[in-house]
Amino acid sequence: MGRRKKQDSSGGSGLLGLLLLSLCIATLMLPWYPELAGKFILPGIALILPIALIAGMVSSCNKRTSKSNNNDIISGYKFCANLDLKTPLEYLEMHSQFKKCSNDQLPKIPDKFGYWAMQLKSWKELGISGIKDIPSHSESDGVYLEFLKKFRSIAESDISLEEKYTAIEVLKKEKRSYITYLNKHGRDEIHSAVTFAPLSINFNPLKVVPWVVENYGYISEFEIGDLEAELLSLLKYEEERALLYALRVSKCVDSIKTLKTLVSRFNTAACEHGGSYGFEAAITSEHYHQVKEFLSSKYIAKFREIVTESIINKTSETVAKRKTKQAKINAWRKAETDILETIKAFKFEPTGLAMTTATLIGEIHKEADRLNENV
Repeated sequence: MGRRKKQDSSGGSGLLGLLLLSLCIATLMLPWYPELAGKFILPGIALILPIALIAGMVSSCNKRTSKSNNNDIISGYKFCANLDLKTPLEYLEMHSQFKKCSNDQLPKIPDKFGYWAMQLKSWKELGISGIKDIPSHSESDGVYLEFLKKFRSIAESDISLEEKYTAIEVLKKEKRSYITYLNKHGRDEIHSAVTFAPLSINFNPLKVVPWVVENYGYISEFEIGDLEAELLSLLKYEEERALLYALRVSKCVDSIKTLKTLVSRFNTAACEHGGSYGFEAAITSEHYHQVKEFLSSKYIAKFREIVTESIINKTSETVAKRKTKQAKINAWRKAETDILETIKAFKFEPTGLAMTTATLIGEIHKEADRLNENV
């Protein structure tokens, strides 16, 4: 009883203190501004007093209900799944599930997949008769929920991506509404939900990087960025984030046209600016070598392609226009110099760069030797 009495008496102490302060200020002002007493001060006090009393009662009530976990008016909690393509089947199956327990005993569900909603007791449960209960909101579209469950069953299955897309095409034939739902979500959203299904089922931060490498051709730069942000929210796994950064900034490699841009991008992916970004910032990660080898192969392939097109092939065209043998040889020597100068710009060396460079320069030497033979 003593503890309850202390809580009740402290409920409106904040506003009650404000009232007393207002009274003190009003008393001090009366001798200098007697004409304001009837117009503002006294009416103001009359307004604050009932507010303070009501606030005190509400605060006291809140403390009591918080202490009792609102068991006197709440019958339990109902789970409301986020009806979305990316919500795992496990949580879709839990939609509308009722739990009669306290808030701290509820299963923990990621916010992005759903939430537990309080369910109030009926008038009858509260001991009040003669009043009809307000009908609860109708369940979310049952057909749509059914569609989502079937979609997630396909997305989370162990079959290949190609087989999953085939199964989704078959799904369209089950109901006309399924076609409407799939068209509404669009190709990109469906692709993202199917591709990311393995991660959404059981998110393991240490499996994200290998998964991205395996599905690199199917995911976008922005989707990798979302994974970076998710790891960042965990306030650790810095090395895994550094590897994801390298993978993300390298998504543009296939569209790069110049050696200068290619070299600059690789330096950025490696960790040119220091700090915690790039694969060289994750040398103790178990996935460091996997990412470095994977990205090196992509950059080296592009390096070979650009050198062949922009240096070797163009030099061949130039040589064909030169009239003297020496001029032709000089053109090939310049091509070799251009390649060697490009290599110097790499602050971090991709795996296989030396061997690829030697092969390309060997091709140039063959062309120059052929000129010497044809005297």
